Amino acid sequence: MKNAAKATSVASGAKANMGTKNKKGPKKDKPNPNQPSKAKVAKPVKPSTYVADTTPFGEKKDCSTPMLPEYHPKQVEAAWYAWWEKQGYFHANAENVLSKKKKPFTMVIPPPNVTGALHLGHALMLSVEDVIVRWKRMQGFEALWLPGCDHAGIATQSVVEKQLWK
Repeated sequence: MKNAAKATSVASGAKANMGTKNKKGPKKDKPNPNQPSKAKVAKPVKPSTYVADTTPFGEKKDCSTPMLPEYHPKQVEAAWYAWWEKQGYFHANAENVLSKKKKPFTMVIPPPNVTGALHLGHALMLSVEDVIVRWKRMQGFEALWLPGCDHAGIATQSVVEKQLWK
């Protein structure tokens, strides 16, 4: 019955509502330059809780102090990478493998795309590989996660050739 009423109203010349309403609501008027504008209220500035890290380069960070209420990447991440390198966490010990103390586990990381377009799939892939290597290391393997093996040589060549022709 409703469709018949719509058809009748359209046939009689009434304008049908085809969804032309503004989804954002009524349009706002432009400010009148002859009227004084409202004074903008400044937001109160919250004091920073950042504290510079004082850990000596290559030494383990002191984690005995309470955490700050806000995340400050420079403060949180400072000194960890240097300590990891000093501890040799990024290297496999070949002597352990050659002397049969540990079984080897190696995973090769492909290089980033030649186009430079990284996406969430890359982050997921690297996260899963990181978990697998850490898991193997915890199982007692001498694990090495090696970056830089070309896995898409033909695709890379194609992209580079297209760029050279431009």
